[in-house]
Amino acid sequence: MTDPPKYAVVERERRFLVRSLPDGITATRTIVDRYVTNTRLRLREVHEDDGTVVRKLSHKVRLGAGPAEVACTNLYLDDEEWALLVTLPARVLRKTRHLLRHNGGTVAVDEHEDGTLIAEIDDGDQPSTRVPAWLDVIEDVTDDERWTGAGLARAGVNAQGVGQDVPMTAYWISLYKEIADESKLLAYAALAGPALQAAGGTFIARGLPEEVYEAGERTRTVLIEFASVDAARAAHESPAYQAALAALDGGAVRDLRIVPGV
Repeated sequence: MTDPPKYAVVERERRFLVRSLPDGITATRTIVDRYVTNTRLRLREVHEDDGTVVRKLSHKVRLGAGPAEVACTNLYLDDEEWALLVTLPARVLRKTRHLLRHNGGTVAVDEHEDGTLIAEIDDGDQPSTRVPAWLDVIEDVTDDERWTGAGLARAGVNAQGVGQDVPMTAYWISLYKEIADESKLLAYAALAGPALQAAGGTFIARGLPEEVYEAGERTRTVLIEFASVDAARAAHESPAYQAALAALDGGAVRDLRIVPGV
């Protein structure tokens, strides 16, 4: 077992798929989780009943082979920090969290957009294998990766396997067919890079291909990842990027396309 990182809080959660909400709900809040692509980072936005909004960045490290025990470190974010980090490519999971007290502890029951209910019980320092009789349990899914928050966000499916409306990562692909004016291209690049990054783009690859096959051409290629097709479109239409296009001013002929991820 891995030792928990310094400053982290150890969570020992059991998860149960349940048929109905239990009695005794004391509070309800809306949660939007963004699982940052290819990381262990999660951005969480919590809307309380009284209108309060809390935003935080979480880093989770597993202490064992499965998802049942993790060390979690949280950083609370202000509006400027959130505005910067929320542009990172991520899978989104929305849910309503119902809270209740039982046997001196807090139990959370997450209601997902398709109606699926998942109860989470943190056993603290006293792990248990008993199925709680007071919950209308369908199945213990503690060790099932599909029912973790990251698993649900990654799959984008509900309990019946039907696709949810989850934003898909998108890729901006630019192929330079002809370069007519190097000075205009340099002026464009100086403006386009910062503009696209500010709009949430992450540069994945750029340059000439190492190999080409079939009808491939040895032309300059740029690949940029965005959180969604809409985000990529918005980047293209942003004033900052339009200024970059004005600087390009016919200095290159490009094949530019936006392709959704899978």
